[in-house]
Amino acid sequence: MPEKISIVVAVARNQVIGKDNSLPWKLRNDLQRFKRLTMGHYMLMGRRTFQSIPNPLPGRHTIVLTHQGDFSSPHRDVSVIHDLDTAIALVPSLKHLYIVGGATIYDLCMPIVNEILMTRVLVDIEGDTKIEPFDLAGWQQIASEYVPSDHRNQYPSVFEHWVKTR
Repeated sequence: MPEKISIVVAVARNQVIGKDNSLPWKLRNDLQRFKRLTMGHYMLMGRRTFQSIPNPLPGRHTIVLTHQGDFSSPHRDVSVIHDLDTAIALVPSLKHLYIVGGATIYDLCMPIVNEILMTRVLVDIEGDTKIEPFDLAGWQQIASEYVPSDHRNQYPSVFEHWVKTR
């Protein structure tokens, strides 16, 4: 079992997380934070999320969770797995596992997560992928950082760090 299992998500006020298999915003600060957090660790994502990125992200091991039995990846740092228990078992005990989407994977993994790293994008935006709001009863927010909009960040956002308390 990994030392820590964290959800990393950016979500609009209206719960949108994606549009046309992509992010519906440009937030440089959020992408830089994502890279800092996940570098050198394991990331778990669904097949559609994996297919939405042009290449596996360097410096991280990607675990793709899919029901599609014939799906595979030619990349060395990508494991294609068909059940959550097997995916979790791939991660060494002293490593950190980041759950990075999409919506179905967030729902599936919520019971095993002990940390949520959420960027709340302060806009209602059009999109075709939404998540249900996280039930944060039993969680404590330990950090919050406001990021204003500017030429590199299309919308203002708030980065929130939550830890499970029970």
